[in-house]
Amino acid sequence: MSDKAVAVLTEVFNKFAKEGKIAKGRFVDIARVCMRDSDQAKIEGTVKSIFDYHDIGAKGYLSLEEFLNYYSNMLPSGEATIWGNLKSLGYNNELRHFDQPAKSASPRQKSYITLPRYILSNNAKCFDFLFQLFSMK
Repeated sequence: MSDKAVAVLTEVFNKFAKEGKIAKGRFVDIARVCMRDSDQAKIEGTVKSIFDYHDIGAKGYLSLEEFLNYYSNMLPSGEATIWGNLKSLGYNNELRHFDQPAKSASPRQKSYITLPRYILSNNAKCFDFLFQLFSMK
């Protein structure tokens, strides 16, 4: 698993964890988000099987290490499931959460940002002014 993937999964863990642990009930909440089309019995069955295998010592919670091991063990065959989980939790293909600011524009992106057609179409004042010009007789 890549360093960025580990960082994102650690971020997910920290959002749901209390005192460095995700309790089984809290993990059901995560599963409910990730398995949104499934019924409650299927979700609880999935969580039970995850905890049966990954909750070392049957403590009733997963540590960060156990959480990361769960996702590591899914690779490579479960890659689509991992991506689906991350997307359900608000992450995009760049592993950036939807509420995180976008990276700064690359030089190529900056070049088209200065084009008049880009400015006219992406600035509400310019866009309105453009339509005012078209409506003049």
